[in-house]
Amino acid sequence: MRYTLYIYIGLVVSMLTLAACGQRPLYYHYENISTSGWDRVDTLHFDIPAMKHDGDYGFQLGLCTSSGYPYRDLSVIVEHRVMPSQQSKRDTIYCDIINETGHPTGDGISLFQYSFPLPSLSLKEGESLQFNVYHNMRREILPNISSVGIMVEELPL
Repeated sequence: MRYTLYIYIGLVVSMLTLAACGQRPLYYHYENISTSGWDRVDTLHFDIPAMKHDGDYGFQLGLCTSSGYPYRDLSVIVEHRVMPSQQSKRDTIYCDIINETGHPTGDGISLFQYSFPLPSLSLKEGESLQFNVYHNMRREILPNISSVGIMVEELPL
């Protein structure tokens, strides 16, 4: 019986150690949205610190919504500026929120989390980024969006 317990504990410790060895994001931050809704003029700003070395970097746009979001999708404008070169780009990201059967496509029960890929970039050591995010929907104020975030991770060679 004791031998089985030691084997079980060893397996759990091994699994936790392997799970902890995964690559951590370089940047992962969410901004909360006002409970009155996300106004079109409410631009969210994300300042990503300088890269430690040259490489290719991947980005994700994260969204959290509550049940009752009134549309099937969400159009978001994501602008980024590389510093100090001032190179900038604007992308329109179309986010599927509700599927054709009326169910949320995100993970959750009453709050739903979504992740949408953004174009990757090659960055040099010392370059940093500024992201600006705002919605591009007809409705001025979007209800039931609780937060928006950006995640940055280094892509493998």
